[in-house]
Amino acid sequence: MVNRTDVLTDAVHLRDLRVPSEDGGWLVVPAFSSLIEVARANAMNLAGCPMKIGEITRPQLAVQARAELIQAAVEWTRQYRNVSVSFEQENGGLPAVYVTGHQPELFHPGVWFKNAILHHAAALGQAVAIHLIIDNDTMKSASVRVLGGDCDRPRMINVPIDDGPSGIPYEDRRIHDADVFRNFGKRVKDSLGGMILDPVVDQFWPLVELRARENPRLGHAIAQARHLWEKRWGWNTLEVPQSVVCEQPSFLRLVWHLWVHRERFREIHNHAVQAYRRVHRLRSRSHPFPELQQVDDWCETPFWTWTVDEPVRRKVFVREVNGGLEITDGIAWKDEVPRGASGFGTLLGWWRDQGNKGRRIRSRAVVTTLWARMCLSDLFIHGLGGAKYDQVTDEIIRQFFQCEPPVYCTATATVRLPVSAGRVTIYDVKCLRQLLRELEFHPERFIPYHRLSSLQRETAERLIEEKWKWIRQEVTWENARNRFLAIRAFNRALQEFLVGERKELERRLQATIQQLEATQVLSSRDWPFCIYSVTQLDQFFDAVAQSCMAR
Repeated sequence: MVNRTDVLTDAVHLRDLRVPSEDGGWLVVPAFSSLIEVARANAMNLAGCPMKIGEITRPQLAVQARAELIQAAVEWTRQYRNVSVSFEQENGGLPAVYVTGHQPELFHPGVWFKNAILHHAAALGQAVAIHLIIDNDTMKSASVRVLGGDCDRPRMINVPIDDGPSGIPYEDRRIHDADVFRNFGKRVKDSLGGMILDPVVDQFWPLVELRARENPRLGHAIAQARHLWEKRWGWNTLEVPQSVVCEQPSFLRLVWHLWVHRERFREIHNHAVQAYRRVHRLRSRSHPFPELQQVDDWCETPFWTWTVDEPVRRKVFVREVNGGLEITDGIAWKDEVPRGASGFGTLLGWWRDQGNKGRRIRSRAVVTTLWARMCLSDLFIHGLGGAKYDQVTDEIIRQFFQCEPPVYCTATATVRLPVSAGRVTIYDVKCLRQLLRELEFHPERFIPYHRLSSLQRETAERLIEEKWKWIRQEVTWENARNRFLAIRAFNRALQEFLVGERKELERRLQATIQQLEATQVLSSRDWPFCIYSVTQLDQFFDAVAQSCMAR
């Protein structure tokens, strides 16, 4: 294996990845105007990938995977939205496919921006646009952070979206408390207190409730409602959960390949993770994700498993036994993929049997994006965090699949709430703290002589004169401590003439800190899209559309 660490920093498009600082600013790297050519170059590059994956070549696998993906996305989307997508080219082949994805949650508009670029890029490239609902991730919290308080003293408030457990994969996270769920929109509106006049939640949450009647899984209901909302902007995309992708025969060929070659994959995976940490000086063993472990003769593989009855994600370990593969979660479940004439064919039957028993086996993040980039799409669109972490995936593709990784697009935006956030900065706080420090160590500079009586002026001048006698003394080993204590004593004595000035500075400091905290709260770009103004988001995505069409 080639020992390289520079590969993790050599992609040109990674150098300029920064969150846009201005409100309404966005980032697309490579440039939007070049995305069609990027997609075409990716297709040509990976067409020559020599490795067989699950007993067939990568080009053959990609054709199968895309056909299955498009069909599944059409079937999923038709449950709640009309589909108007052309699935075949004139020569009978499959069209280009552009893909992005995210967890089914109330993400911020900068994440939503990926879907805008997905639609506009696919429209120009005559490609099918598909958003993967990453429902194999867990729901971190049953509450959503929204804006509360008022414009002068805004604060973050956690509003429960449901009164149920967190930590369950979205795929199996059902709505537990119908009343809490139904009243979420009203409670968010009450929290906003009129700071935002036309919040999205007013019109959006009824859509979520409507979809929940058909699909009681919380994440799926939110994702479908969000997809319906996108019709107002004319976005023509398909959606499908990653859980559906993980059940497709094409994906199982990748699973089989990774399980059979688990030792080699583990070595390459861990090398790439370690190199990423060295390059980015990370000490955490969980970033960008943990290394795969070896426990006795069990090799950890990049998959999760759980059951419908016990939806707690656990790692998947594999070992060879009796010529077949034995699988375990390392705790309570163990099973064997029996030997057969065709390894993959045997896995296919075993996998479906596990599904019938309520057993889920799903991809982790590295496999999700690896599969999406190598076989599902000609162009994959990342957010900022995923784009940086996927440098690890790049190296895995290079080493494990022996081909150059396809170039991905990074897209993000900054959209701030339509509430005045003030102009106070941390610099203003630092200046006031410095003034208080000057007041302590150089009080003579700030004494208001015009407000002092004659006796007070005489006392102050005498203290200052005595202080400066000590200051003018040459510092020696013998007098250093006495000199320091004397100067400090005079500074303290002079404070009695600055009581009013100190109180006023402290008042200004506290007021400025409060204003800074308000500014930081209101200036965040990470608020859920449901509390933004309908008019504001309409205008933002209309501006995005005009810009994309102009390029």
